[in-house]
Amino acid sequence: MLWFATKLNLFTVVATRSEATSEGLDGLISESIEYAKRTKGRLRGFQTGVAAMPILASNAVTAEAQDSAQGRPVKGFAAITMPAIMDLSSGEAYRYEGRLVLGAVYTKWLRERMARVLQLG
Repeated sequence: MLWFATKLNLFTVVATRSEATSEGLDGLISESIEYAKRTKGRLRGFQTGVAAMPILASNAVTAEAQDSAQGRPVKGFAAITMPAIMDLSSGEAYRYEGRLVLGAVYTKWLRERMARVLQLG
């Protein structure tokens, strides 16, 4: 996405697990943002960045995992994560609903992409 002479490369990563845990989500977040940095993040800086949308899909979601997915995403240098958990048994999606502090101009755009992937209305 281009926004006022900036460029953001988005990576969507979907993984399935028998149980969605906070630790499993944290691992997926770390792996996906590191992959994004290795792939398109060599020149990250003032006008170029990467974003990762790690989505953990499972039939069983722990309460801690739900809380983790709904917490404020961690942001690194020119790197944004927007994680989510999709509960396949209920169709419920858990994700951060607040506004991003750093990278705020991308919040709406990232939410639209997430809704498309999760097929949310």
